Amino acid sequence: MTVRIIARYAVIGLLALSACVSRVEPVAVERSRQPKDQEALWRRARRLWAARQDLDCPTLFLFENFEGNEATNKEAFIEWCRKEEPLQIVDYELRGSEVDGDLGWIHAVYHVQFRKAPDAPLPMA
Repeated sequence: MTVRIIARYAVIGLLALSACVSRVEPVAVERSRQPKDQEALWRRARRLWAARQDLDCPTLFLFENFEGNEATNKEAFIEWCRKEEPLQIVDYELRGSEVDGDLGWIHAVYHVQFRKAPDAPLPMA
């Protein structure tokens, strides 16, 4: 059984362009780049959600933020992901987006199921 969950997922650090540019630009210039920023956000979101659905653990590792936590190496994460990740994304739809500076949000609607008990009912959020 799957449950429909609506989430607004924050994608942080989405802009490869802003990581390469170290100087502050005027607001008007930043706003003029917004269509490029939207495209970058959608590319990252599609990559993330496809990896979640396919349980592509090496790609999921690239999206993890271990800052403040114990250092996690890639091999340990992949092993955990393949054996212990509790949820499987059954399907998803990306519906909308918003970019504000270096932050971006994607509105995603998705269905999940437990990997180890796919027929178990999920509680409603």
